[in-house]
Formats: sequence, structure tokens, C-alpha cells
Amino acid sequence: MPFQPSRKTYTILILLLAGLLLAGLRGAASARPGLSSAARVRLAAPLALEGGAHLAWAETSPSSTESSLWVAPAADLAGARLLASVTHRAGYPPAGSVSPDGRWVVIFIIPPGVDERAARLDGGELWLAASDGSRLERLAAGVAQPGPWSPDSSAVSWLRLVALPDPKEKQIPFRTELYRSSLDGAPSELLFADESAYGIVPLGWSTDGAQYLAARVNMEGAWSVQAYTAGGKPGASWPLPGVALARAMQLSPDGTRLLVENAIDGEDQVLLFSLAPGADSGAQAMMASAPLADAAGPSPVAARWLADGARLWLFRAGARGETSAQVLALGENQPQVTAQGAASAAGAQTLLPLDASRDGSWLAWMGYPRPQSDVYLQTGIGGPLEKVPQASPENWISVFGWIERGDW
Repeated sequence: MPFQPSRKTYTILILLLAGLLLAGLRGAASARPGLSSAARVRLAAPLALEGGAHLAWAETSPSSTESSLWVAPAADLAGARLLASVTHRAGYPPAGSVSPDGRWVVIFIIPPGVDERAARLDGGELWLAASDGSRLERLAAGVAQPGPWSPDSSAVSWLRLVALPDPKEKQIPFRTELYRSSLDGAPSELLFADESAYGIVPLGWSTDGAQYLAARVNMEGAWSVQAYTAGGKPGASWPLPGVALARAMQLSPDGTRLLVENAIDGEDQVLLFSLAPGADSGAQAMMASAPLADAAGPSPVAARWLADGARLWLFRAGARGETSAQVLALGENQPQVTAQGAASAAGAQTLLPLDASRDGSWLAWMGYPRPQSDVYLQTGIGGPLEKVPQASPENWISVFGWIERGDW
């Protein structure tokens, strides 16, 4: 029987699948806005970053309108230094990500003074800070959700939804628009607009920057990946057979494969789909699976790409809070386990993977059932864990990613 989602199902689906804010943003993308006299993001003193991996994260008191954005060497979390202070609407902490080359940090905020409806629908701003604290600007306004960086770190994508006065399908009352904001000062550029999808998850660019890929689900609940070329024209597409409730999606660094965490029939699965040119349509491999008691609960299995695109960081949750982790090398034959070990932390029911440093020597974990508060670093598979420091145990933490000082 075809899947016929209700409005309530639609809302839950979008929130769970993509972290998409249900937005009815109106109007065209604004030209590049400058810094206001009351800047909502304020840089601290420039940071003289040394070699090695650094973790960037924001810390927020749940009732506060102020957040602190910190950068710390992975090997010395006690040496955290303030990169920026952020003013935002209470209850809406900043989010963001680090560029692939580690030079930039993009910061998404809901400004203060925005009412509840606007906070959920049309109030976002995107800010850009140099990771060494030497530069700051506002990239875009009217943003619903930040998207992936371009592979060469020259631009970042972002998404918004525009309310339709006369939608063709009542359960799709909006048009999804995805924009590109470059770091060279040019106005934001519309990459594509789509009025036919029930939900869209931005995935990222091909390595040559010629295509942007997004996952789509239609009214029948069928998932696919669509490539958009210059001018927003649809290009190649790939079906994602067997995907029901996609709890997470991650495009490989080379843009040719897609990891999907899929909840279906009481089971949590990690699926690997090929998006390579000429690949069999809908080709997939089951990387892991485990029983799933509650789709709203923690993941019993999950995976993340490592930066080289040839390896996966795969984890399985244990019955007593101990997580078993592996690094899998992907080749033409069966994946090969190159490292494995366990991870556990006092007070954490289980650990969920967040992000790995570029060389895979540091792993960032989120502690469940307090994912908004507990983040741990591990020195590679099987190494010891250290909790990211907080001013208060009740504060929220949002991990932005890894800054790895190179030959900048």
C-alpha cells in the first residue's frame, strides 16, 4: 500500500531526517549583507593556532541569548580559547561547520528579537569567521538551514523554503530553494528550486563542483538522489531502494557514494549506495544492522566517512553502554577492518559518532541520553576518552568540526 503521510508525519519526518526547519521563507536571496553596528557575532582576539587537530564547538546556557565559540587542541582540551561570542534568540543555540581546508567556520544563528514563528520559519543568518579569528562577515540572511561546504572550501550552501500561494499538492505547500554563498564577496547564487519533493536533504557537491546532489522523498515515500547542474537543471538521479526513515545521510568526500542510516521494520541499518557515473541504478551494500526498539531513541548502529573517502568509522552500541567501533577500508572486494576497539564513558548510556579528524586519529562522540550536553574525544579507535569541558553541566554543546593547522 503506498505511503500516504499526514501533516504530522511530514513534520516528524523532516525534523528527524534532515534537521530541516519547516520554513516558509519569502522573497529572493538578499545580496551579500555587511556587518551591522550591533554585530551578532563578535570575534575575540586572533588565535595563533599551532600544529595538530583542534576541535571547534559552541557552548550555550539553555536560557541565555549568548553563546561562546571555542577552539581547543584535541590533545589539550583544557587549553580552549575563545574564537567568538554569539548573540541569538534564547533556546536557539548557534550551529555551524568548519570548511574542508580548516580555514573557515560558518555560523548559523537565529537573531534575538525574532518571534517564535519567525524563529522556526524565516529568521536565520549565516556568518563566516576565519578559524584564526582574523576575519568576520555576514554571508546571508533569510536562511533556514546551513548546508555542506564545496570541496575546495570556496563556498558554502544553505537552504530555505518559500511558501506557495497556490500549491499543486496541498501536502507540499512550499518550494525548496538551495543557495551558494561564495567567500569572494559575490551575492548568493540560487543553485536549484524544487516544488515537487515532499522533503529534500542537501548532500553536497561533486568534487569538480559541476553538480550539487540532494536526496529527495516523494509523496509515495520513495527516496532518490538528484543531481542538479548549472542553472539548476536536473541531471543524473539514483533511486534509494529500501530506504524508509532515513535517520542520517552523508555523502562521501569524492561525491560518488552515500551512507544512509535507515530505520525500517524495527531494524536500524547502515546502507552504502553507489552514485558513481555508470554504476548500477540503486546499487547498495548493507554495512551493519541491529534491532531498533524506538525510532526516536539512540542509534544502535551508525557510520561516518573519514576524510580520505576510502574508510568508514562504524560503531555498534552495546547492551551495557559500551560501544564497539571499527575502521573499515573500502575496496573492490569486501570491506577490511583496519582498526577496532571499544569506547565507554561514565554517565553515558551509549555513545554516538559525531566527527573524526582528517587523519582519523581523533574521534568526537556524543553522549546519550544527554546529547545536547555531553561530548567526548577519543584518541583513535580504542583509546581513552576525555569529556569536552563546560562552564556548567547543564549547558548545551554544538560541535562545529575540526580545524587542522596546515600550510595556510
